[in-house]
Amino acid sequence: MAPGASIRQPSPLDWHTAKPWSMRSGRPNSSSPTPSAPPRDSAADGAQRICSPRRQDWGQVLTYNLSDAQFAMAEKSMCYKSRPDPVSAEGDHGMLAGNYNIHRMEMIVVLVLAMLGENRAARADETYLRYVHPTIREPFPDLLDLTVPPELQHGPTSALGLVDVTKAPFNADPTGREDSTAALQAAIRLARDHQMVCFFPPGTYLASDTLECVQQLYRRANGRVFGGNRFPNLLVGSRAGQQRPTIVLAPRSPGFDDPSRPKHFVHFWSRGYHNPTVADRVTDGLPPEVEQPNIGMNQMLVNLDIVIGKGNPGAIAVRHQAAEGSAIEDCTIDATHGLTGIQGGIGSGGGSAGVTVIGGRIGLDFTGYLSGTQPTPTITGFTLRGQTEAAIRSSSRQTLVAAGLKIVADRCAGPLIQVTGSGPAARLRANHGQLTLVDSRIEFTGAALGQSQRVVISSDRGVYLDNVYVRGATKVFADPAHAMRWEGDSQGWLRVRCYAHPARPQTDQGHEYRYGVYVDGRPVEHVCELQAGEAPPADLQTRHLWSPQFPSFESPGAANVKAARYGARGDGRADDTQALQRAIDENEIVFLPKGCYRLTRTLQLRPNTKLIGSGQHLSILVATGEEAFASDEDLPVLVRTADSANAETVLAFLGMHSTNDAPDLQALHWRCGGRSVFRAVEIRTRTMHGAHVLVTGNGGGNWYNFRAALWPRGPRAVAHYRHLLVDGAQGPLRFYQFSPQHATSDFAAEFRDSRYISVFGAKYEGNQPMLVVRDCDHVRLFGHGGNAKALPGEALYVVERTPNFLLANGVDGLTKIGSRSLSHPLGSTDPRQWHMLIEEPEDGTQIELPPLERPVLYLRGQPSDGTDANR
Repeated sequence: MAPGASIRQPSPLDWHTAKPWSMRSGRPNSSSPTPSAPPRDSAADGAQRICSPRRQDWGQVLTYNLSDAQFAMAEKSMCYKSRPDPVSAEGDHGMLAGNYNIHRMEMIVVLVLAMLGENRAARADETYLRYVHPTIREPFPDLLDLTVPPELQHGPTSALGLVDVTKAPFNADPTGREDSTAALQAAIRLARDHQMVCFFPPGTYLASDTLECVQQLYRRANGRVFGGNRFPNLLVGSRAGQQRPTIVLAPRSPGFDDPSRPKHFVHFWSRGYHNPTVADRVTDGLPPEVEQPNIGMNQMLVNLDIVIGKGNPGAIAVRHQAAEGSAIEDCTIDATHGLTGIQGGIGSGGGSAGVTVIGGRIGLDFTGYLSGTQPTPTITGFTLRGQTEAAIRSSSRQTLVAAGLKIVADRCAGPLIQVTGSGPAARLRANHGQLTLVDSRIEFTGAALGQSQRVVISSDRGVYLDNVYVRGATKVFADPAHAMRWEGDSQGWLRVRCYAHPARPQTDQGHEYRYGVYVDGRPVEHVCELQAGEAPPADLQTRHLWSPQFPSFESPGAANVKAARYGARGDGRADDTQALQRAIDENEIVFLPKGCYRLTRTLQLRPNTKLIGSGQHLSILVATGEEAFASDEDLPVLVRTADSANAETVLAFLGMHSTNDAPDLQALHWRCGGRSVFRAVEIRTRTMHGAHVLVTGNGGGNWYNFRAALWPRGPRAVAHYRHLLVDGAQGPLRFYQFSPQHATSDFAAEFRDSRYISVFGAKYEGNQPMLVVRDCDHVRLFGHGGNAKALPGEALYVVERTPNFLLANGVDGLTKIGSRSLSHPLGSTDPRQWHMLIEEPEDGTQIELPPLERPVLYLRGQPSDGTDANR
């Protein structure tokens, strides 16, 4: 079939007609087995939804001409509730009903739902059923179905937990000559429905329509239907070839030709979970045919390149706005012939790394639907070049945090980073749009140098720059609200060691929030440390990323624990401890295919151990309470690393779990430093005392998307419990998205007697303090978000006897005062009654940041990350 030609778009594998067919040709294939029936997608997942693309300046969402009176009606009926709100089961990510100050874009969703009328209520109550995955009962409830679908049982990769898009019944063409749209879409759906990886062998795959990566719903063992975070879409490219696998949008594909009506090429989204089974539990649920990004979890695009072919000026290469465990990693997105590289920001315990975006009018569009991002979106090691209008546009929920960002402006004179509102009002909400850049390089070159004005950042919100190198800019920063300009060096390099200035106050619910700058406990007008003529170091970006030769099951010498030599079963029944430990003792790279690996004693890692799974929800280490885990008296450990300063330990794409009836245990004791990596690891073990995750000794390295499980919620938690305790660690230790939440202990996390710790993007839900830092040195906290509210007189951050530390852009999401949800289960405290930060310096005094103060920067001393370049 010629590129761009029409191709049939059935429901996934014709599930409900049970007629298998050849994906490459679109013709029936009697030799293919009949697949089982997973939950149904809407027709080709192309049914028009409230979030369907329509207008660019509204964030590519469907909009209606609504009068001010209609908006007022929606506010009155949906937002200003006099009775207490029911507790939300999933927290603050969506934040629609029960929220006082709803953004105008968000209001559209509320109003359209109201306009549907009571006569559709019964039908809407049943709509969700078509999208519900059946309950998993074995080997553990609500965890992992180990059944291999019959149509894949002949393939060797299926035993690993992979769905190979080039194999039957899909037969996608890896040469790029034939249109593989239907084949890829069917493989994506089958992989999701059977909890597997959608795997792309080396090659080029041609598609001519949107590839929908929809996260469905799931009925838990208790009967309630929530988001299907155990059934995410995980698209992964092979690492075996010389180049990454590539998905190409065919030239002049239908529907991608109009920039005023943009269309997504690869679209990750999650269905709303509003349904009768949770009506008494949640306030943020949206209907199942509406995109609800806050429950998009574990959705990943990994090691795949995306190319927009010629003649597609309305194409958005990737839309992916999601939360916990979600990411775009190791991808190059070429939007030269399209509109936008990536739309939607991932935050709230998720974040992206190692991504290059080439071309497009806009590289990253973080505006529009539900403010364009989840709280504290975090991007690490991104490279943006060749954009014609802006590298980044953002109206982010709380601060956008970028570490190791590189912008090469060869076609655009800026502003390269534009913090802006969206919609007719073009106005940002309070506590939105903050910007934090760390270890970044921004350079004007090529045609852009021919422009007389070259501007890096335009924003009237809090902006903090830390170790940022700029070349060729006439202005580094412009604040249009204050008519403020900060001149650059139009000829050479300018190093910005540290820059922050107060942003103008913002009002919510009659209260004025202030965004000040503090040095050593005192407010100052600004902080600006510059150094002219200094070029960036070679590792400015790479220090924030894992090695390009990241290990996988395809790596030479990788040992499969299910191989005959080791004999692991992964069935949740057999004791796999000895098999896994032997594989670790004998090999550097150890691969865990999809499975539940029951352990009865601690796994001991070596300094160079690389323990890799198929996915964080697919390869799971499980404790069921036998032998070493039969008692929690000494809090046994599931996994312990070696104590080595020069380690190269890797934990990636795996999970840790304990059964409900198992005693408490510690999931991980991390003691390795150097180039060690914690990446895409989901921790769901139970404990109510001690440290859930402990970092000591030489503990360091880079941790990506760390988030605590939802334990403990109940009264069993003792005061000294910590989701994470860093105790006596030498570092450097870096967290890229840090989200320990829902604690009922006195603190969710603690850094104690440790040094060189950096957090790039934190998000929190709860009322207890998120983090206490005690007797540490060189601690840097870049960006806070989420709807947590401290209790009266208390703070979310407490820092004691730490001579060098900073907190940049510490802001919270706004909620209706007095409302209750999982984000703030004891109530949304009046912001005049609590503090973002309380500091107790070494002299014993106590400094309370004033209520309603959300600092652009709170700086004490000269904190460093532990590298020679920043000392």
